[in-house]
Amino acid sequence: MRVPPTPTKQRERPAGAPAEEPQENPPEAAPKAPPAPAAKQPPPLREVKTQTATTFEEKFVVIHGPNGVGKSTLASQWAGGEVFFFNCSGELGEFEVYQQAITDWTEFRSYAWALKENPSRFKAAAIDTGDMLGKYCSTKIRKDLGIVHESDLDWGKGWGTLRDEFQTNLAKLIWIPNVGTVVVIHSDEKEVKTRSATWNKWEFRGFKAIRETLMDMSDIVLFVDFADDDDSEKRVIKTKPSRYHDAKERGLHPRLPAEIEWPLGEDGFALLKAAWEAGGQEKK
Repeated sequence: MRVPPTPTKQRERPAGAPAEEPQENPPEAAPKAPPAPAAKQPPPLREVKTQTATTFEEKFVVIHGPNGVGKSTLASQWAGGEVFFFNCSGELGEFEVYQQAITDWTEFRSYAWALKENPSRFKAAAIDTGDMLGKYCSTKIRKDLGIVHESDLDWGKGWGTLRDEFQTNLAKLIWIPNVGTVVVIHSDEKEVKTRSATWNKWEFRGFKAIRETLMDMSDIVLFVDFADDDDSEKRVIKTKPSRYHDAKERGLHPRLPAEIEWPLGEDGFALLKAAWEAGGQEKK
């Protein structure tokens, strides 16, 4: 039997009450505006003075001198041998060192990046040699600019580009925290003439832009030479500039003596570090 539906009970409206208006859908809320971006603030300024390198290992050092005097040997003794070598010239065949063959500028940048990402792996990085790395940088610049030689561009633009590229990437290596940088570079003895005199001077080999960059950026430049008595077993490390060679020690209070004897078979780095630390005690 079919049951009829139950009628819905209507609410009674009180007498005299106005008829109810039909209900409409409430208006949607307006979307909230995104918050205003915060005003850009300048970076905070340092509250503490920057300290100089606290250890000799952290310095940026350039080593130069005649062929066969022991420049690479000295670099291999740096920081107790905990040195990563960028072997740019292929002259490290007789050395037991941590080395990577570098054959172009891109390869150098890649391994410099690897060092930056692993700053605690080594205590120093050595470039052997700086003049060959300069040639790799030049090859890259010439290819990018579509030129045969840096002098092809007017107003020294080619040389300026080479200097900027080399300097920028070398700075990235230097700024790796707690890791020193050593650059071994060949030297050539060149004749210097003035109106009143002529003499020979040992200077960095390579492009002028590279030579000037290394001289300007380095903390210490060491000239390693054979002793004056022509004894091949006696060498000397010179730390002060002369009309006969390039050398320097940056700072208001140089610590190294003008010359340090380096007998054959002894650790040249240990001699340098001991002299540097002794010089620091004398300044106190």
